[in-house]
Amino acid sequence: MSGDYSDKYTASKNAYIFLGNKKKIVKFKPFLDDLSFSRKSQKIESKLFYSTVKLTDGSKLDIKLSFKVIATNAAEASKNHSKFSQLLRMIMPLKNGDIASGNQHKINTCQLYVKFANLIHNQRPDSFNSYTFEQLQLEGLLCNIPSIQYNPDVDMGFFEYNGKLFAKVFTIQLDLLVVKANEVFQKVAKNERSKRNRPGKMFGFEIEYDLYD
Repeated sequence: MSGDYSDKYTASKNAYIFLGNKKKIVKFKPFLDDLSFSRKSQKIESKLFYSTVKLTDGSKLDIKLSFKVIATNAAEASKNHSKFSQLLRMIMPLKNGDIASGNQHKINTCQLYVKFANLIHNQRPDSFNSYTFEQLQLEGLLCNIPSIQYNPDVDMGFFEYNGKLFAKVFTIQLDLLVVKANEVFQKVAKNERSKRNRPGKMFGFEIEYDLYD
């Protein structure tokens, strides 16, 4: 840790942005640039014997997350870029099969588990200062990553560290497409599921349960 006030504040508020995949986790301080949610659904028609019923193929949640990564010294700038490099390795497409035998199948899907306080989570708004990868799989939201952008702030300048240049400030932009989050609840006991999967719980505030029972 760099020792500046933002470290102490983020740690005390359990406000880190956690990103993980392939049994690895990186976390960033929440210097948000943008956070938006959009939900889309496509209508389909199901023809019955006596009528036609309009249904949907399910809703798709798209989250736009953009945040700055700020360094107060050269060592922290180097560490920040190392975390971004690890993030890139996390979202490389997965491969199944036995590579040695030549039975290899590539899945062209980039994914991350994302946990950001009570704003991005898998129906678990409580936050902690650290997670194991197994905990992040349970509490984080599994998302496809169709795009990721790295934008250095050239006006803020660069640190020189061990003969390399590192941006003092850069922005990470992530497009997060939620992967069927509700399927998780099929594995949760009915009583537990009924307490968690309710309007209001996404952002961590309590509601009157009996209105939705």
